Amino acid sequence: ALEKAKKAAIEEVNALLNLLDTEKAEFADKINAVNDVDKINPIVEEAKAKDAENKKAKEDAAKLKAAQEQAKTDISNMPELTAEQIKGYQDRIDVATTPEAVQAIVDEAKGVSDKLVADKKALEKAKTEAISKIDALKNLTEEEKAPFKTRINEAKDIPTIDKEVADATAEDTKKATLKEAKANAKEKIEKLENIKPEDKAAALKAVEDATTPEAVATALQDAMDKDALEKAKKAAIEEVNALLNLLDTEKAEFADKINTVDAIDKINPIVEEAKAKDTSNLETAKETAKSEIEALKNLTSEEKKGFTDRIDVVNKIAD
Repeated sequence: ALEKAKKAAIEEVNALLNLLDTEKAEFADKINAVNDVDKINPIVEEAKAKDAENKKAKEDAAKLKAAQEQAKTDISNMPELTAEQIKGYQDRIDVATTPEAVQAIVDEAKGVSDKLVADKKALEKAKTEAISKIDALKNLTEEEKAPFKTRINEAKDIPTIDKEVADATAEDTKKATLKEAKANAKEKIEKLENIKPEDKAAALKAVEDATTPEAVATALQDAMDKDALEKAKKAAIEEVNALLNLLDTEKAEFADKINTVDAIDKINPIVEEAKAKDTSNLETAKETAKSEIEALKNLTSEEKKGFTDRIDVVNKIAD
């Protein structure tokens, strides 16, 4: 009866689907070693428990493998993750020991992916808004705007985009300031009344060609200096021409001298020279007249003195 019971028990153990052959052999050895029928059933129950344990382990392993495969697929499809990031997460999944651990890695990867997607959207939005701001700048040409737009489109972060907008805005402001300075300078130059036409044209061109407000100011000041010089020359020539005792040729000579100077402070000495010549001419004429009167033989001394006294008080040769 004992051997019959052992045989039946071993058959029952061998029929268990989830035991390894080595485990079945171990339980068979245990069964064959007993010497009491009552000791057989506990061994069979132990074998059944081990079978159930093995079955659960297989099921858990299958669930883990399925979770791992699905997780790796899901992660490989997550947007904006780099190949290195995906491999890193998948390697961690391969060594995870529970579906819960696998899910935690998936959740972590999704969080990173979601942030990268959000960052990309924010970056694209910033780029669109930045380019709109560049396009709205009124003082930059399309050629000048193009490099800013290119750098914005190539930017990897928002601070870089903001810097390009700031730089473009500053350049636009700079051009606006230059444009306004040019307009004001041209208006002032056009109103100058004494500058030579060719100098006025040159000044206007210098303003137009200027690339900085400082250069505009220099061109304007140069034009104003030339206008002031020409005005001073005209006034000086008028003053010389008003002198009563200069010959026309002498007036012309002094006018030529005045016209050749290149600084206002050089004009007055020429005018003073003309005045001195005017005085000299008058004195010479007086002395000549007095000598001629003294030579007259038919005038008395009293008559001659009367004429010479009158000569002394005249202030122009014609008198």
